[in-house]
Amino acid sequence: MNDNTRMTTFLAAVDADVDERAEQLAFQLTADDEVALLALLASPSLDRRWWALRGLALCGAARTVPAVADRLADVDSSVRAAALLTLAHLHQRGPAAVTAQLDRAAECLKDDDGMVRQVAAEALAMCGDDAVQPLASILFQQTHEGAHPQAAARCAKSPR
Repeated sequence: MNDNTRMTTFLAAVDADVDERAEQLAFQLTADDEVALLALLASPSLDRRWWALRGLALCGAARTVPAVADRLADVDSSVRAAALLTLAHLHQRGPAAVTAQLDRAAECLKDDDGMVRQVAAEALAMCGDDAVQPLASILFQQTHEGAHPQAAARCAKSPR
């Protein structure tokens, strides 16, 4: 399947709200699809933004990190959560690029949405030792009541 057909088929599944098919097709995306996925991050459709992040989690490279990190401020909580998990997956392939964004990810421990706070904690934990300093900053410098338990739990579980 060529790049254009692969992305067209993926978007058709996303737009039809057929999540199982979209998930299957997301696993077929490659680095050749990054430009199209990055363009989808600006879509007015929250489904397209969410699935763009899912695709980038699977095939994105370090150069996609700044655009993914910008979605941490998305108006939709599910997109913010997807951006956090995408950063964690990108960290596995390009830790240096993601480490520079971990302070922004740690700020999500103060999100108004409890799901986003939980996902932020899990995503930071997936980043291992690189997340210790951002987590410690939240733990010792912030006063947000929802952030402290998440940061403390992740610091305690972080590999040493």
